[in-house]
Amino acid sequence: MDKRNEKLAWLGAAVAVAGLLLNLLLATRTGLLALPTLLPIHALALAVALLVAARLRLLRLAGEEQRDVALARREAPDAGLFAAETEAGAFTQARSRNEFERWLLPWFAPALAVGLGLWAYLLARRLSALAGMPTQPLLAAAFLAGESFILFLVSRFLIGLSRETPARLLRGIGAYLGLAGLANLPVLAAALAAEAEFTAADRGVALGLVGLILVLVVELFFRTIAALYRRARPGTPATVYESRLAGLLTDPSAWTHSVASALDYQFGFQVSETWLYRFLRRALLPLALLNLLVLYACTCVVFLGPEEEGILERFGRPRPDAWQLASGAHLKWPWPFETVRRFPARRIHTFSVGFVAEPQAQPPTLILWTMPHYREEDAFLVANQAESAAATGAVAEAAVPVNLVSVNLPVEYQITNLFQYAYRHAEPDRLIEQLAYRSVTLELAGRDLFAVLGAGQEQTTRALLTRLQGETDRHQLGVQVLFVGLAGVHPPVGVADAFESVVGAVEEKEASLLNAQAHRNRTLPAAAAQAARIQMESVAYRTRRMEIARAEANQFTQRLAANDRSPAVFRARLYLDTLGGALTGIRKYIIATAGAREVLTFNLEEKPNLDWMDLGAKPEEKAKKK
Repeated sequence: MDKRNEKLAWLGAAVAVAGLLLNLLLATRTGLLALPTLLPIHALALAVALLVAARLRLLRLAGEEQRDVALARREAPDAGLFAAETEAGAFTQARSRNEFERWLLPWFAPALAVGLGLWAYLLARRLSALAGMPTQPLLAAAFLAGESFILFLVSRFLIGLSRETPARLLRGIGAYLGLAGLANLPVLAAALAAEAEFTAADRGVALGLVGLILVLVVELFFRTIAALYRRARPGTPATVYESRLAGLLTDPSAWTHSVASALDYQFGFQVSETWLYRFLRRALLPLALLNLLVLYACTCVVFLGPEEEGILERFGRPRPDAWQLASGAHLKWPWPFETVRRFPARRIHTFSVGFVAEPQAQPPTLILWTMPHYREEDAFLVANQAESAAATGAVAEAAVPVNLVSVNLPVEYQITNLFQYAYRHAEPDRLIEQLAYRSVTLELAGRDLFAVLGAGQEQTTRALLTRLQGETDRHQLGVQVLFVGLAGVHPPVGVADAFESVVGAVEEKEASLLNAQAHRNRTLPAAAAQAARIQMESVAYRTRRMEIARAEANQFTQRLAANDRSPAVFRARLYLDTLGGALTGIRKYIIATAGAREVLTFNLEEKPNLDWMDLGAKPEEKAKKK
């Protein structure tokens, strides 16, 4: 056996060492997060290459020893020394090879898995701690492109030789080197993205490669466990450390071989020998390349929706001549030379301030202050000017000049300056939300609680709209605030009971004031009317007394004149008038008999019913007839 395969294994080890050192140097120089994740794959290829080189060397030495023993037997067949010697005797190369295959080889795959697992854990911790802008990413991209090409050539060469039985062990080295070359491609894309100041791609690629390493760890563990229960084929070397995933990714022809074997087994004849299968096998690669070319050509066309506008970037910067794209179809250079950033510039964006709603939750049918409205509600400070102004003495020291209130504040805005919105700030949507929270906090801090809860809401919303628009203009966000509304204002749920008690006390106070005002409005007019009535009665009494006194004085004067003219007539007339007035309404009886001796008894009681004995008219009727 010659040393060709052994030299090829050392060649694979040298390529793995060169890639390992180059990636380590690039990672130190550029600071790309994805570059250190390539090191475990190169280290895995190096370890497999060293193992394969040692196995090939032991195999070669054992074969040479066996040929020497066979030659010695042919030259001296009766020699006792060679007759008693076996193929795997003590201190022979065959025994060393058997011991190597028996003890070292089964533990090699688990050791690789443990080492890769620890390395992946350290890389994951480093990714969570590091953050920074890569330097010279184009330098890394240039070296990675050349490295990928060299790894591809070496991998294809080793995998092609491994199809021959003597070189079967070279397949593992070629598969891991090809996997390293494929892993370089996303790192190359991440370096180009970092040049375009899109650093998120670097971290994403790094996390993806860490996930690939963990998949290799799991595969090595499962292959080790499966090897314990699987009977080894005679004449087939053990290759537990090889990755089936790496083989499928780096050797697409293995897929067609597996498919052909499955078809032959299912149909019962050699389907792989038919002309159709051979045609498809020959045309599969050109068809795949054509599909990839068509897909790549599709990156030259971009479609923007009715609500969208785009920014055309060339090599990561806005194209100077025509950077803004309207809705519709547009042609551009293929990726990554030109890219389009989409923005919903014609859509009205909406967000809410003051609460976090449950995802896909129905709005409550009954809304009370004592019940939570949403999953999370923020509390804002508002002034308590009335209580602070009214408090005096010890109450003033205990009074708090602020209150807490929860608000549901919908905000609507639209993009007006696309360039400012895209390039002035990294996260403009989040910035406008933070500005809205800041505006609400500052505006409510200068408002009275009951003004916000009551009739002052419209004035508050106008002030919030003006303040928020001023903040967005100051930060050059390139948006226009269309609407700010106080959809719901209520005290926090934790103090709602106490607030309702305070509100109830305020309402009772207002009711008492209104009742007192109603009593005043009812009592004062009645008292004024009564005072006016008493005053008018006094005036009438005075007028009556004065007129009566004047009349009496005038009557006395007239009587005095009548008495002077005829005293006897005046006195007789006055006597008769006085007697007539005094006897008015009194029943009078006239007895015409003079000197009679009879005793007359009169019943002076009034009879309710008259009988036939009471004839004649009553005195009242006689008086009316007179």
